[in-house]
Amino acid sequence: MVQGKAIPEPVQWIVVRLSTLMPLEEVCMYTDVSKRSVERIMAHFRRTGSIMVPASKAKHQLHRALCDYDVEVRGHSLSFTSLIYHQLQHLLTTMTNMPDVYLDELCLDLQAKCGVVVSLNTVWRTLQKGGFTMKKVRHQV
Repeated sequence: MVQGKAIPEPVQWIVVRLSTLMPLEEVCMYTDVSKRSVERIMAHFRRTGSIMVPASKAKHQLHRALCDYDVEVRGHSLSFTSLIYHQLQHLLTTMTNMPDVYLDELCLDLQAKCGVVVSLNTVWRTLQKGGFTMKKVRHQV
């Protein structure tokens, strides 16, 4: 195998099956896989009972959960589950009433009023999805 390339899934299964029949060096010779890769595949197989998934398939992707509510805020559609619908409404109401509030104050307010602990990043991403920006509105003279 070429160095730095992912080992295809069928080859990994061949390595697992051959390793039950022959020594490690012979498995490496027949499959053209390095000794360290064979050891890694077998260690993972012993731990999990399955083979290693190639890195291209193992990337974590954010999947949208099934949503109960779609909220329209400033022309943007936000989808949320019913569990956080009231927290979202509280957050957006607070932002509408006090547009100059800081993110850490919003986090503390959500914790005090809704009993939910969220990070600054979560609040900021939610506000961005809702169409809020960091721009300040100024009166033109």
